[in-house]
Amino acid sequence: MSSSNKSPVEELDEKSQKHWGLAAIAASGLILILLALTLPAKPALNLPRDLLRELGIAVLAVFTVSWIYEIGLAKRHMEKFTAQLRDEVMKGQGAASTCAVIGIDEIFRERVAYEQQYGIYSQLHDTEGELHVRLVARSAYTVVGHAAERFAEVIERGAHVEICVLDPRLNDDELAWNIDVARPDVIVTLKLLRTMLTDRLTNAKGEQRASGQLLISLHRVPMLDSFLSVSAATKHWCTWDLSFGRDTSRKTVLMLDTKKALGKNVINRYNHVCKRAERIFVFADRQIEIDLLTTVIDEADGIESKNRGHGAA
Repeated sequence: MSSSNKSPVEELDEKSQKHWGLAAIAASGLILILLALTLPAKPALNLPRDLLRELGIAVLAVFTVSWIYEIGLAKRHMEKFTAQLRDEVMKGQGAASTCAVIGIDEIFRERVAYEQQYGIYSQLHDTEGELHVRLVARSAYTVVGHAAERFAEVIERGAHVEICVLDPRLNDDELAWNIDVARPDVIVTLKLLRTMLTDRLTNAKGEQRASGQLLISLHRVPMLDSFLSVSAATKHWCTWDLSFGRDTSRKTVLMLDTKKALGKNVINRYNHVCKRAERIFVFADRQIEIDLLTTVIDEADGIESKNRGHGAA
């Protein structure tokens, strides 16, 4: 039975038992000391006398320490511990309830933990029809590198995939606002998209072409985060990746409820970014409507080559 469920009578009985136990220890110590004092002063009894006396002193010391702790320290320490525990529990309940209200379903302190449990490939696996994927990031290299092949597969089956990344043609001053990302990061992503997605869509002929849609666009917004939204016939979830450095251990990922306040606000924010972004590749209705991807890559490569040339000079 826990202490919170004990009646006053039971608590009083337990306290009395503790006091009687301490009294018994004290009496034992005193008896041993008295026995040592009553022994005759004979050389043969010196050792037993010393043993009884030291043992009595030790037992009495145990009583003294236990009594001081029981009367003076235990209650104070327990009250302090209980108060601290109560504060921590209240903080945890407050944080959890706040997350539930604003719509944070899960928090991953490192991106690796998120990738192991979910990851873009897992999120696109076994999804129902009407799949719509939106990825807004600086370079998006991690996601595209892991899931370019999967993107191609779902587009072929009718999915709508939208990828919006930072414009690699920004000048150095504009690009510098996007910390922990470099122009080559975005160029590599665009080249990977061309190899794994756009060439595959372009080379297919007629009815063999994918039935889905692919939109690649470029934004110029300084940001320290990225956004992934995956919606299907009966599901809609999104992740918000907050970056504090290039290493994946310095990226915190939030899984958001799209029907609650924070999820709605984040979705609206990236809707605005995508609406103002420059479209450089559009595939829809089994045909290429816009294809400026190679042009953008060549221009960005030219800027990077020029910068390397100035650095070498």
